[in-house]
Amino acid sequence: MTTPTNSNSRCRGVAYVLALLLLAIFGTLAVAFASTTDLTLQKSENNRQAVEARLAAESGLAFYTYTLRQIRPAPGLDSPDLLADIADKVAESLYGGSDPDGGTATQCYLQHDTIIIPEFSLGDEKRSCSATISIDGADGDRILLSVTGRYGNVRRMVGMSFKVLQGEYGTFDYGIVTKGSVNLAGQAQIAALDDSSKVDVFSCYCGDDKPAFSLSGQVSISGDIFTPDPNAEIRLDPNTFIAGNKGIDAYDSPHVHLGADEVELPEPDVSVFEPFAVNIMYDHTPPKGTYVNIRIPRGTNPTFSADTTLIGVVFVESPNEVTFAGKVTIQGVIVTEDARGSDEINTLAFSGQVVSSGVDTLPDEPQFAELRDLTGVFMLAPGFDATFGGQFGVVEGGMMADSITLSGQSGGVVNGPLICYEGDLDMGGLANLTIDQSGSRELPPFFTRLPSLKPLQETYVED
Repeated sequence: MTTPTNSNSRCRGVAYVLALLLLAIFGTLAVAFASTTDLTLQKSENNRQAVEARLAAESGLAFYTYTLRQIRPAPGLDSPDLLADIADKVAESLYGGSDPDGGTATQCYLQHDTIIIPEFSLGDEKRSCSATISIDGADGDRILLSVTGRYGNVRRMVGMSFKVLQGEYGTFDYGIVTKGSVNLAGQAQIAALDDSSKVDVFSCYCGDDKPAFSLSGQVSISGDIFTPDPNAEIRLDPNTFIAGNKGIDAYDSPHVHLGADEVELPEPDVSVFEPFAVNIMYDHTPPKGTYVNIRIPRGTNPTFSADTTLIGVVFVESPNEVTFAGKVTIQGVIVTEDARGSDEINTLAFSGQVVSSGVDTLPDEPQFAELRDLTGVFMLAPGFDATFGGQFGVVEGGMMADSITLSGQSGGVVNGPLICYEGDLDMGGLANLTIDQSGSRELPPFFTRLPSLKPLQETYVED
């Protein structure tokens, strides 16, 4: 017979065993939970480091893509020499330069058939990137940029190919190309010479501080408008006409092309014209008369009076502020020293009427013999801002300057493209431009065909 005391002792023993068992189970669960938490934290840290490494690689890719897009390799080089030339230009660009996040880029070097860009810091000791550039084995006219980003001990790689464009320019496919923005106001118009054609306008501007196109008032452009920036700001008033369509939606129109293929502005070679300018003109206020093949020295800042005639080449050194105060007759071409990148003031101001004719109309005389063949341009003024306040009739050849401004009732017919190398095209009031593209669209001989490196976004890879 079992006594109550023995029964209670037995129950307490079972409870003790169960308590120990539960303690062991919960202890095991606690250890497992702690291990799982540590593992999760480690996975999270690994993912964070992988993301940081990827961001470092992407930062390097953007930086080196920008660098390569600024490079103009020497023309006519085959693969080995092309790579050596690119290596020299990349080293020159990066030497002493800074990367986007404040680190210092180390000068690169060529090793065998690969350009090596050593690892450099991206702001702290944990984050860095390195890069290589090599000829794409699948296509001899491509180069491959590979960028490796590092965060701690984690590395990630991204890459993209670039096509070597051997002096291929689409500039002359457009009536107007500007490095800056296009701003039309009032009743300004850009038209084609006849109703069967159109004038397309290309703005190369990519930035956030102003629109690529700003068209306000009753302005019109006979063709389409283009910009390489897919996120460009376009301002169009309801009364604006684009390709014959009024009040179109800038971001929902077949006549507004965002993210268009980029065009390269051709490099002018003003030295071709310089030898013809043999007559030095030092006068700040030259009297009315006829001037032949003149050179205007730096700092002369002349103001030509009305009824001045200029024959042959007018070559303008930098800096200079040249003013044509009244009617001027130009039989030939205006060319300036290449002053791009200069902080000095350089202007060509036409305040009155301009009557012009091309170099092919020059007299058949020895002083004009070779000049007569240099057709295709009326004004070649890189680094100078050109302003027009009067009519210029018909000019035989294109007009090129840093920026071009037309005001009042200025304007006329331009038999060739209009190019702004650094600044904007501004037109206001009743200003008008008629572009005649019926002639040859071949690059004239006084432009240099420099190759360029075009990024092929569809070749982007990551690893």
